[in-house]
Amino acid sequence: MIELLQLFGAALSVLALATMFVLVGRRVALSRRERRRARLEAELRPVALALVDGEEVDLPRLGTAEARALAAILGRYARKLRGEPRERIATFFEERGDVQRELRRVRSRRSAQRAAAAFALGDMGSDSAIEALIGALDDRARDVRSAAARSLGMLEAEAAVPRLVGSLAEHEVPRAIAGGALLAMGSRAAPGLRSLLDADEPAVRANAIELLGFTGDASDADRLDAALREDHAIAASRWREFAEVRAAAARAQGRIGTRRAAGGLRAALNDPAPFVRTAAAHALGRIGDRDAFDALARQAGDDLYDPAQAAAQALAAIDPVRAMRLGGDEGASPHLAEAAALAELEPA
Repeated sequence: MIELLQLFGAALSVLALATMFVLVGRRVALSRRERRRARLEAELRPVALALVDGEEVDLPRLGTAEARALAAILGRYARKLRGEPRERIATFFEERGDVQRELRRVRSRRSAQRAAAAFALGDMGSDSAIEALIGALDDRARDVRSAAARSLGMLEAEAAVPRLVGSLAEHEVPRAIAGGALLAMGSRAAPGLRSLLDADEPAVRANAIELLGFTGDASDADRLDAALREDHAIAASRWREFAEVRAAAARAQGRIGTRRAAGGLRAALNDPAPFVRTAAAHALGRIGDRDAFDALARQAGDDLYDPAQAAAQALAAIDPVRAMRLGGDEGASPHLAEAAALAELEPA
């Protein structure tokens, strides 16, 4: 029995050593590939820059590794560039047949292949992929839908706005991805988002309102004000969901910045949800509402930490001189003192 245990222990030791050697070997191989990739990209970066700048480039015949490295560089550039430079990148990928290859792959039977293709098409910058990517928003695999939404945002595909809005409302795509794609559309996404303000589900309304804060305009102030004043008398189990709608409305009003929002935001300083009071205070500071100064001073003096801190920041932004005087009084609360300190940093 002892001999069997010794043999078993020896076998485990050999197996552990073999595993270690395999892992070390793989790490060395990966390191070599990474160094080679970095070297190739360094060599090909001038070529990529020349292509983006519209220069006539006599491309050498590229091997598989070189072509992959150049495509990786141009894909990264396409994420940041707009206008003619990105059109040149798209032309490069179209002429090489890369776009057509990925369009075929987005119809693969394997979801991993479809997702990879949908992702790659966004980095190629070609509008010819938009129709296929909109279709991919109906894919049965969530990863494919997410990759397609991301790429449609990269392409700023206005034609995709209605379908992206639907994906946001039906939770077909993660909120951050659908929202990011709609944000990339800017004001072109606003009409679709407004259609969600009457959605039954509070979370959908909150998401739409949050995005309208970035894509909407002063014409949205009245509907956002209505959302900010939604009735608090609801079932306790759904209290936070409806409070999230009000908080989103406060943040959106602050970002849009219209003075018409001030009355509703001042009323929201008395909201039962601390995070709504916090959002309202920040928004009042952003729009510079002097009529809110006294209410903000009370909030900074005796509210919970987050609403009080937000009120202190708003006081410093609205009237730095008055905030310094108020926070400098003996016995001032810590957050009023913070308002005074912040006010000293405000530009004259």
